[in-house]
Amino acid sequence: MPISSSDAQVLIGHQPEGDYRLDLPAHPTQFSAEKCAPLHELLSDPAVTARREAYAEYDRRAIQEQASYKRWMTIANLAVLASSVFGGGVMAAEILKGAGAADSWIATVPWTILFGAGAALSGIAAVAALTMVRERRLFESWMSSRAQAETERLAYFSAIAEQANERTGDHRVLALEYIRRFQLDVQKIYYSLRGQRHRSSASYTVMWTVAAAGLAAVPGLIGTVIEKKWGPALALFGVIGGALAAYAAARESIQQDRRNAERYDRTRALLVAVSATLGRVRAAVANASADGQKASIDALKGFVDAVNDQISLEHRQFLEEAKGASPAIERLQKVLDEAQAKTAGGGKGT
Repeated sequence: MPISSSDAQVLIGHQPEGDYRLDLPAHPTQFSAEKCAPLHELLSDPAVTARREAYAEYDRRAIQEQASYKRWMTIANLAVLASSVFGGGVMAAEILKGAGAADSWIATVPWTILFGAGAALSGIAAVAALTMVRERRLFESWMSSRAQAETERLAYFSAIAEQANERTGDHRVLALEYIRRFQLDVQKIYYSLRGQRHRSSASYTVMWTVAAAGLAAVPGLIGTVIEKKWGPALALFGVIGGALAAYAAARESIQQDRRNAERYDRTRALLVAVSATLGRVRAAVANASADGQKASIDALKGFVDAVNDQISLEHRQFLEEAKGASPAIERLQKVLDEAQAKTAGGGKGT
């Protein structure tokens, strides 16, 4: 007796809410020959197996390389921020000395030496982190592995549809529900949750930008109402504000939060539109009549192509927009060089 669309939905199941993990290597065991023989036959096909194994390897690499890139870039960004702040401290200490504050409590602590040491150590950490990113080509490796992983994942689901269309109606009905769960539903969950996370991260970056603007405004707001000899040291707040602004800008370049959130929302909306056609696709794929065979085959192929096209478009946009993260390395290096130049000059000429 043929497997009905409703039976196939029960056999394949539904993706748990909030779970967008895609453990393809576990699927041949999850859908064993005893539980679901036609689907297990599809998953065991050599063409499908090759795509599954390739995806698993490239995905593993991409995850590791992404984590490594973001870890070292975050270290570099924080170190550059610290170097700028310490450099501002050197500048402020020198200004206060020149303003006649040597007889105050400031003279009891070697602030110039302490701030200078902090600037030097954080500068070394920033240089080391940026060198690690450059020499190991972490950004390029991540982009390459992710592109290959996405290519193999799309090819995997296309291969399942192709193999199902060469077999029986039961294979097509099960393949449709398999693709619906592990491609369409998983991606809708992914884009929804990741979009929310990027929006939250973007709000965090905005907080740093607001803090930077507030600190930069301090010298102009209160510089005229305190003692003349202390007023020039308020330039430290401007330096810290500028450093925080540079930190926030670099963080956005690294995370690409606003762009990712907008792009993910658009793609999810398109996938939801594809989901709206699922009822008609199920009816066409389940059509077991002699005249309905071609329509059944075309419906399965059209469905997987529609889902893959939206995901492929999003990924091409991701690769294009991600190029904006690469110049972040040069911008961080420029900010670091400026901070080190100010520290080396003891704040003179600033």
